[in-house]
Amino acid sequence: MASVEDQIREHIAAEFMGGSPASDLLDDTRMIDEEIIDSLGIFLLVTFIQERFGVEVAPEEVTIENFETVKAIADLVSGKSVAS
Repeated sequence: MASVEDQIREHIAAEFMGGSPASDLLDDTRMIDEEIIDSLGIFLLVTFIQERFGVEVAPEEVTIENFETVKAIADLVSGKSVAS
């Protein structure tokens, strides 16, 4: 099974990068600064995370810091998975 990072990266590439390969998105790419995602994109990612990984993202966790990079998103998911 693909890692959490790989699943997130594949989803972002498919939904937000207009056909660019997922390999173009590094774990530390600042997606908001690079204009890959915006505020609406963050909310779409929240829905994806909740459905794909079966975790609940609280409103106070929907911050730029938690959705700035693939690694930040994966850390959020991993922290929730451990807590479940």
